[in-house]
Amino acid sequence: MQYREEFGVVAMINPLKLSFICIFLFPLSAQATTLFSDNFNSYGSDSQSASASFQAGVTHGTSGWYGARFQNGYGAAINDLRIGCPLCFEFGDVQHAILQDDVGLLLNINTTGYSEVALSFDWRTALTVQGDAFFAGYYEGDLSSEFGSSNIAQFNSLHGPAWFFTDWTQIAAGRVGGGGASVVDYYLPVGVESLWLAFWFNDSRLGAGIECAFGYLDDVHIRGNVVPEPATALLFGIGALGAGMLRRRRFSN
Repeated sequence: MQYREEFGVVAMINPLKLSFICIFLFPLSAQATTLFSDNFNSYGSDSQSASASFQAGVTHGTSGWYGARFQNGYGAAINDLRIGCPLCFEFGDVQHAILQDDVGLLLNINTTGYSEVALSFDWRTALTVQGDAFFAGYYEGDLSSEFGSSNIAQFNSLHGPAWFFTDWTQIAAGRVGGGGASVVDYYLPVGVESLWLAFWFNDSRLGAGIECAFGYLDDVHIRGNVVPEPATALLFGIGALGAGMLRRRRFSN
């Protein structure tokens, strides 16, 4: 064991202890990153033609979105999903996703290798009655077989898909008009290879043939911290140990 007087402080040079000191004093911090972000402003907009604006990008290309009808309804789900701007004066944005007649958007993410994965989004409803509701939540499991190559699913159940009642974790639900509502930094489960986020609108009058209520979704952002791999931490420790050994040799000489 070597000791050295420096600036009035006795410095003890021990390689092993030095490596632990370096790790604790200079830890490998997790790096913040964006897993997903969409404000719906980059898509083509046609508030009069649902299918045209939907095909402009909501579930095509690299957007990452999937579409689905959650309950039995009229026609194809693609006809009730679109990007538009009928309520921009309230949302204060250029355009946003419009959900109608029990349809919604889904997003699949992988949270393995991350910590503190946080979801934020804005939502609101319009022209609703008692029983109508916007829903947001997540499901842990594989739903990819439901969509096929079109990225569109028809769950075709009377009250909603089975997983919605058995393994669904609700984040937000209800009716809210005016300036809408926001969910900020809702922390999602980590270490999940297939986590499906779903945003959909339940129209309680659809069975009576009345189609006039809407749900709106905007500014969907997911961020998390990348967790350093164990091998990286080991290399850091080995480097610190090597630095300690070099210092010990220098002081011994």
